[in-house]
Amino acid sequence: MARIILVSGAAGTGKTSITEALTKKSTNKFAARIQYDDFNDYILKGFISPWLEGARNQNETVYEAIVASAQRFSVGGYEVYIDGVITPNYLAPWKKAANEGYDVRYIVLRPDLQTTIKRVTEREQNINYPLEHEFVKNVWNYFSDMGQYESHIIDTSTHNIDESLSYIQNKLNDNAFRLI
Repeated sequence: MARIILVSGAAGTGKTSITEALTKKSTNKFAARIQYDDFNDYILKGFISPWLEGARNQNETVYEAIVASAQRFSVGGYEVYIDGVITPNYLAPWKKAANEGYDVRYIVLRPDLQTTIKRVTEREQNINYPLEHEFVKNVWNYFSDMGQYESHIIDTSTHNIDESLSYIQNKLNDNAFRLI
């Protein structure tokens, strides 16, 4: 089974750019990237924005579907990169996969709040996921106290994409960011 690498953080932290680059530069023969937002887009009836009250069951279902997809790719020999807002309270299915023998890594990109808001402001907006400053601040705060996962955080405030990519690749090669 190939590694499964979760790359998380608030909007504007570089998850999509990093996971795309990591996937393309993987030293594994096969690599795949799974984006959390794509799975939300599959829900055509009854969708609740993931950050709204009442979305917990939907979010858990989506995470379980992503875990199942990642596991299947991993068994097929694909190193898998997951791009999504994965807070510690949604790690249970990933921990279960790790306990079943999957090599699951958890990385949280966390530039400072001002840098995060600046990056969000500079990028193209997705109308399905509003990125007002207050919303970005609220999601950023989900990652402000990571408890036992503090060592999984990478402060990318002063990094460009190449610097972040190099740092992550080196840490992964050193066997860092294991979920359990």
